Amino acid sequence: MKKYWIVGTVGICITAVSLVFAQTQDIDLLWKARALQAVEKMEVLTKKMEKEDSQTLRYEIMLEFAYANILTMPDTLIKKDSLVTSYHIFLNYGDDGLFNLLYNYSDETNNLVSVSIDHLPKNRRIVMYHDTPNAFFLINPSDMNEPMIAFSKTKPFEAFVVGESMPLKKK
Repeated sequence: MKKYWIVGTVGICITAVSLVFAQTQDIDLLWKARALQAVEKMEVLTKKMEKEDSQTLRYEIMLEFAYANILTMPDTLIKKDSLVTSYHIFLNYGDDGLFNLLYNYSDETNNLVSVSIDHLPKNRRIVMYHDTPNAFFLINPSDMNEPMIAFSKTKPFEAFVVGESMPLKKK
């Protein structure tokens, strides 16, 4: 009886360690899966752009390229320290500079703990609307016809391009 208890306890310990390791790996795998999905989306968008070029399509490609780079530049886009692992989303706005967004995961719990913006390109602003509390929007207030990009505070893979910026709400 004692032998079965020891084997059972060892089995539970191995399972617990495996689950913790799997959860850590799952975050990385989710980001890599999103990167692979981005590569596929970019192929479709590029073919679509051959037929109809638009600024919205270009921004969609830029966004997908940012996710796809997780596969090609992991040393630059995935940063680990003693507290968090950060996944960077870089959007290149040419002469206006880079947008650098970070999704930060606790190394202890592997949960998303924060979202931070390390750099905003020139002429860009972050807007948060009351009716979309879990989202924020990257806009160009000097050109409201420029597409804006919506990001989720809680779901890092749900970013999308909006054809043109929503007007800043005035009272």
